[in-house]
Amino acid sequence: MSIIIIIAGLMISFSGYFVKESRLTLIEDAKAYGNGTDYFDHDLAQAQKIINISNVLIVVGIIVVIVGIALTVRNMLHRNDPAKQDNSPDKKLICFKCGMEISRTQRTCLKCNNDLVMQRKLYKQNLIRCPSCGHLVKAGEDNCPSCGGEMIKI
Repeated sequence: MSIIIIIAGLMISFSGYFVKESRLTLIEDAKAYGNGTDYFDHDLAQAQKIINISNVLIVVGIIVVIVGIALTVRNMLHRNDPAKQDNSPDKKLICFKCGMEISRTQRTCLKCNNDLVMQRKLYKQNLIRCPSCGHLVKAGEDNCPSCGGEMIKI
């Protein structure tokens, strides 16, 4: 995603740059063919407005590129921070549905076929599913508030 932001910023900056350069060329050509006329003065004013807009596009593009680079660096630092991720394959988890001990690399529980990918997403939100009724329950609850069923301790 951050690469797309960087590319968009570069495109914005380059489009502003090329528009500015084309207007500067037109101004130089107009100066060579005749100045001092009302038509020339009007064209010069219009070209200057477009150049100002182009300058704004260049600055906005540079800001977008800087934001994209910052997001990339943040993502790289987060990805490599062992304190934020404990994805060692030997560490075990507990299936919310049946209580079986499972590996972090498994996508489904071998005993009950529970979707462990979804389980991990819910766990990050501090939620688990009730094994009896499937109701979402805050992690750490003893019983399901919907059906009263006993929750599996994680």
